[in-house]
Amino acid sequence: YKREPNKDVTFDFFKYQNIQIKNKINYCTGNQFIDYNKLDFQNIIPFIKMFFEPSEMIKTVSSDLIKKYNVCPENCIAVYYRGTDKKIETPIASFQTFYEKLVSIQKNSDIQILLQTDSAHFLDFMKPKNLKNVIIINELVTSHTMNGVHLEHAYAFNYEQMKYFLATILIIAQCKHIITGSGNVSEWIMFYRGHANGVFQFLNDKWIN
Repeated sequence: YKREPNKDVTFDFFKYQNIQIKNKINYCTGNQFIDYNKLDFQNIIPFIKMFFEPSEMIKTVSSDLIKKYNVCPENCIAVYYRGTDKKIETPIASFQTFYEKLVSIQKNSDIQILLQTDSAHFLDFMKPKNLKNVIIINELVTSHTMNGVHLEHAYAFNYEQMKYFLATILIIAQCKHIITGSGNVSEWIMFYRGHANGVFQFLNDKWIN
């Protein structure tokens, strides 16, 4: 995700804030594959705010995307489907499973639906469903292969993509409902959300509400 191999790009995406961390954090990398209701939000969130607060550039990109696509997070169901090579790490729900979950919580036709995925096949599946008020962030690329999108492009392109991707993650985190699988990005959506309320998580072949 670097335009220049030897350049530290940390602060292009995040800013450091001097926040006192008072308590020990109950966390390990395997937590991306647990019930997100069990995450130690109380102690993790101060750490996130200290080291991973989005930079002003990312916040501006996020704000610009909200305006461009007229996103109303408080009236939006965000669907984050991580496909391609994720299947080597964890069971992935079928497209139909995600669609059925979306329909089950779509209580009125006025609510927006934000679709975010790395799988072009998932979008190909969803588009003919005639869902109303669908939003797709066109700045983000998808793939028809089973490779990770980041493996198909040059580092400089990935750097630009990451600006839009992180900005989109911030939007998803604000949405009324979130439908997601389990993994690193899904977990970070929870960190930026600050809780797992309103989240429908697919984990180990079943839904956790």
